[in-house]
Amino acid sequence: MTEKYVKAGQLPYIDENLTTLKNYIPNIGSPNVLGNKDLPDNIEIEPFQKNLLPSIVQYDASVVGFERAQMLELSCEEEDSETFAAFRNGACIGYGSIKRSCLGAGRVSPLFADDPTVAEALLKKLLESYPNMNGFAMLTLKNNEFSSSMIRKLGNPEIETCMRIYSKAKIEVDAKRVFALTDMNFSVI
Repeated sequence: MTEKYVKAGQLPYIDENLTTLKNYIPNIGSPNVLGNKDLPDNIEIEPFQKNLLPSIVQYDASVVGFERAQMLELSCEEEDSETFAAFRNGACIGYGSIKRSCLGAGRVSPLFADDPTVAEALLKKLLESYPNMNGFAMLTLKNNEFSSSMIRKLGNPEIETCMRIYSKAKIEVDAKRVFALTDMNFSVI
C-alpha cells in the first residue's frame, strides 16, 4: 500500500527509520525475564507523583521536540494506568506508562529512556505494576533492536508493520530514546 500512496503523489515522503512494529503477546510470561540489576546506584525509578510532572514534561520535550504538558498530565493521571520515571542524580532520564487497551491488554505507551538498561528496568516495573492484564501490547520502532529484544524476552509477539509516510516534511525525533510509542498513528510520538 505504501508504494501506491507514494506513486499517487499524495504522500511522497517515507521514513524508514520510523517504521513501527505493532507487538502483541497474548500470553505474557513473567516480567522477571527483564533485568534491572545493571542499574547504577545513582539511578532511581519512582512511581508517578504530581511533583514529578515538570521533570517528566521536560524530558518528554527533549525526545519529541515540543512540550506536551497537558497531554502528559492527563495521561499520567488516567484511571487504570501506571507511570514510572527514572532519575539520575535528580534529573529525569526516562519514563513510561502502561494502560489497559480496549481488549484488556496491558499497553505500554510510551516508553522513553536515555539508555536501554533504564528502558528495560522501566518496562519491568510497568509490567510488575499491572498484573491482571489480558496480554501485552507495545508499539516499537523497527530500527530499535533493543526494543525488539525486550519483546522477544517476553514471548513470541504477533507483529504488524506500519510504514510512516508524510505529505510534507518528515518529523524530527530522537528515535534512539524511543522504546515504545505514545500513539499507534505516530501523531504525537
